Amino acid sequence: KKEQAGKQNLRAVQAAANDVRQDNNRLQAYLASSSKVLAEGQTRLASLQKDLAAKRISTAEAQQAREREERNIASMNQTLAQARKTRDQYIEASSKLPDTPQNKRDLDGEIRRMNQQIATLESHVLAYNQALAVSRA
Repeated sequence: KKEQAGKQNLRAVQAAANDVRQDNNRLQAYLASSSKVLAEGQTRLASLQKDLAAKRISTAEAQQAREREERNIASMNQTLAQARKTRDQYIEASSKLPDTPQNKRDLDGEIRRMNQQIATLESHVLAYNQALAVSRA
């Protein structure tokens, strides 16, 4: 019975690690697209400031362009909040799984990977916000 319980615990940990891995893969794909959105947004915001200074666009047009960028940032913030919530749920689940640290190594590694990806997304949001702030200056 102990052996069977141990195998069940191991399967539970492996299933949890697989779930985190799948979420990490989705988050990685989002990070790839958010990197592109960030780069394009920074370029648009930099040219926006130049176009406004050269009077190629009106203040109203510049404001509309900034609002589009703000929506991109809001979307990234929403994804970031969801990623944090998901990570916290996995951390809580990991702490409740009764297994050895060796068996939970993969799960904990995937949670660390998720933390790194969240940090990258946080840096994207910060950089985007900074570009937006500069465009208003």
